Amino acid sequence: MLAGIIFGDPVKKTLLESLTHPALFEILGKRLEATLAGFAGTDRVDAAPGKTARHPVVIEAPLLFETGADRFMDLTVVISCAVKDQIERLMKRDGLTAEDAMRRISSQMPLSMKEERSDVVIKNTGSRELLKKKTGHLIKVIFSSCDSVKSTKTNLII
Repeated sequence: MLAGIIFGDPVKKTLLESLTHPALFEILGKRLEATLAGFAGTDRVDAAPGKTARHPVVIEAPLLFETGADRFMDLTVVISCAVKDQIERLMKRDGLTAEDAMRRISSQMPLSMKEERSDVVIKNTGSRELLKKKTGHLIKVIFSSCDSVKSTKTNLII
């Protein structure tokens, strides 16, 4: 019911976001602090000489770019697919009509803009198994070189 209201009225969507986003960012900050505190005193032995090893933390945020929170990330990843696939998946997952699915998609930044702003784009054009394989590959790359990921930014497309 709430989705029907906010995705049908941009003013109400903006109002809801102005009320919820500050609280969500506060919760995220506290969780990050707690997570990073758990790493305190641990050293990764695979850091390059003269480099500080960092422990990767993954944050899933559907409105990462829309809120500007991408500026706080060392690396951003977008999983992208064709609009027709987005519509089909939303209809199947959430039981939406094609019109409602399109309304949700239209309320967000276009994927093409997210792809341009992202460091890594994973093309989700196949099966779930293929997506898992692509994502697993990226995770291995990140964990094997997390102390130098940002310095090798290449707008990778997988």
